[in-house]
Amino acid sequence: MTATVLLFAGQGCQFPRMGETLFTADAAYRETMFAADRIVRGLGEPSPIERMFSADASWCEDLTVSHPAIFACEWALYRSFAAQGGVADAVLGVSLGEYTALAAAGVYDFKDLLALVVTQARLATELMPEGGLLTVLADRGVLIRHPDAFTGCTLAGTGYARHFTVAGDATAIERCAGRLSERGVPVARLPVPRAFHSQAVFPLQQPFSQGLRKLPPPRPMTLPVYSAATGSRLAPFDPTHLWQLVRDPIDFPAVLKAVDQDFHDARYIDASPSGTLATLISYGDDPGRAARTESLMKPAGRPAVPRAVTTAATA
Repeated sequence: MTATVLLFAGQGCQFPRMGETLFTADAAYRETMFAADRIVRGLGEPSPIERMFSADASWCEDLTVSHPAIFACEWALYRSFAAQGGVADAVLGVSLGEYTALAAAGVYDFKDLLALVVTQARLATELMPEGGLLTVLADRGVLIRHPDAFTGCTLAGTGYARHFTVAGDATAIERCAGRLSERGVPVARLPVPRAFHSQAVFPLQQPFSQGLRKLPPPRPMTLPVYSAATGSRLAPFDPTHLWQLVRDPIDFPAVLKAVDQDFHDARYIDASPSGTLATLISYGDDPGRAARTESLMKPAGRPAVPRAVTTAATA
């Protein structure tokens, strides 16, 4: 029997009017989003639903909105998937997406993790300098060939052989993007206003650790959880790992290999807003894996749930 692995992405997967079509059409998705919206508003933050579906797309670069919005959207996708008969055999999280993976695996309740996500967004906005994340569509040899372009930048993650991301302050990211573009190296700036996965997060460590202590004790995992921060399956889980998600670089190819070792020919379903991880897999080094990968939501907001759920549920 083919195993189904759900994928959850982090910052950078958001887009204007994210999930609006599914919000209108799918009751399980809509009810989950409403529940998340009530929690966020109760914590003194603006309504994610109102901001997401407004004509003003600036929320995509406002962490206090985008952080809880991404988490809520992914959890709502997961709840919709389950409501339609979908069953996951394992979950894989990338950065913020690992919060969704942990909720799906029953380690923490969604509401407790959502409160922590809101806290993290506040702290990052208040304590971290302005910065960003820049995706470079080239092999990592470009770091050696054009070292001057990467002054002040840190490797933040690897997506596939010709896809990596760097973090830096606003000046460093602007300089890196400009110099690489001048030299014909394709780049894309993510809608993330802080340099996660770099030394810029250190001002968060103490207050964020205080927030971790407010979490209830973690429960045993009901599903295997794979982490792009460690490149492996989590076992056992330690709450301090949640800090590692903020600080450490992402290694998506490594964690996919870890899943493949445990689940031969697994089906991957991207439960992220824009199918980012499915796209990375499609450009990766395994055509077979790419052929077994689907997305629950397309970048334009059009849901792809019926096909993905039907396939997974009957596997």
